[in-house]
Amino acid sequence: MNKSKIKEKAGIWTALAVIILSVSFVYLVPRAKYKGAPVTSGVLNAVPENVKSWQGTDISGMNNQEKGHVYNFISRIVAYQYENKKVSEYGISFIILDAGNFHYPKVCFKGSGFVSEELPEQTLRIGKKRLKVRLLLNKKKNGSLLTVYWICIDKHIVRTWTEQKIKQLYYSLFNKDRVGLMIRVDVPLTKNIKESFDIAEEFLNDLYDVFPLDYRDYIFSSLE
Repeated sequence: MNKSKIKEKAGIWTALAVIILSVSFVYLVPRAKYKGAPVTSGVLNAVPENVKSWQGTDISGMNNQEKGHVYNFISRIVAYQYENKKVSEYGISFIILDAGNFHYPKVCFKGSGFVSEELPEQTLRIGKKRLKVRLLLNKKKNGSLLTVYWICIDKHIVRTWTEQKIKQLYYSLFNKDRVGLMIRVDVPLTKNIKESFDIAEEFLNDLYDVFPLDYRDYIFSSLE
């Protein structure tokens, strides 16, 4: 075996050792429960009850329970059920939560009796912004839902779960505050997926217009 291959193997083993030590440090060393950056509370509290023609009802308590048990791993969550005052059949659920402690939406729906299917990414047109978001089609006998969701960490959309976990590891290692949020919109499936997606896009544009400027980019990213 030549020297270059020996060095290459040594580099790989060194990198693996660093990763193992880092993960061990994060998960084995006693640490305070993740609380997120102080500004996170400001973002969550800024979610309005009324959004232009949408009338909201706070359902945060309902989303934080399942079969009487509180989700202790979800540190902060805000959820509203919105109905469109102009078009009564337009109704959506909007959920925003601290991404430091949550689990994959597909797991949530599976636990609620839905059969979930991941759909190709779509682009949300929010003002001048173009956001790549993830979609789930959740099917049940008494009705199906289209879920549109994304994760935004420090004003930047996280495209993959791997990227999110790497960032979580980095911030945990160096004990850095970050504003990490998962934004989710659930829309009853209407005639087709596109129409339900368009309803979600309409609501999110209305929310973008009325959301406080100081907090807007934490949800919709700082990129055009």
